[in-house]
Amino acid sequence: MAIFNDEAFSRLCVPIYKQSSVLTKYKSEFKKIFGGLFKHRRVDLEKIIKYIIYMYDLNSPMRELFPDMSIRKTECAILSGYDIEKEEKRLNKIFNLEDRDIVEMIFNYLKFQNHKTWAMLTTNEEVLWQYQQELLSPITDFRQDKEKLQALEIKSKLMNESDSIINRIKSYEDKIFGDDKEVQSKLKQAKTSPESIAYVPEN
Repeated sequence: MAIFNDEAFSRLCVPIYKQSSVLTKYKSEFKKIFGGLFKHRRVDLEKIIKYIIYMYDLNSPMRELFPDMSIRKTECAILSGYDIEKEEKRLNKIFNLEDRDIVEMIFNYLKFQNHKTWAMLTTNEEVLWQYQQELLSPITDFRQDKEKLQALEIKSKLMNESDSIINRIKSYEDKIFGDDKEVQSKLKQAKTSPESIAYVPEN
């Protein structure tokens, strides 16, 4: 398991890092963010909320620490308390946005942060990640060469679209973080008061 710097997590919208029983401690905040879904007492509710914050908070250091989204999702899950091996089936649904609650909860969390460019960056990264999974999947379900060629054409279109998404991602990154990544890294790790529950407003 990775070792993290406490200061790197000091600017999360809700200060959950190294906190237990966050559903009780930040009940009012979570109701404000997640609305009615918070009432759904799923077994892993606390873990899934932590995962969403670590994964989709603009001020989370996880994106910088783990640029590869697949690794980042896994590390965020571990940090949130999930058992990667025992909960593999549940996590696959979460990672692939197939979970019944995850999509709406992510949407609510992005909406709460009120930063449209960050929301667009996040959604583009998710789509790119899904495209890459599809591109890496072997073409096996075909009866004729024509069907195989059609599948290859689809993959080719996904590759072209992936290039476009990458360009959009870079544009969003530059707009949010600027060109000086070292300065941004220091800003992310700046100290704030423990009582602070803030988010970065849209410029």
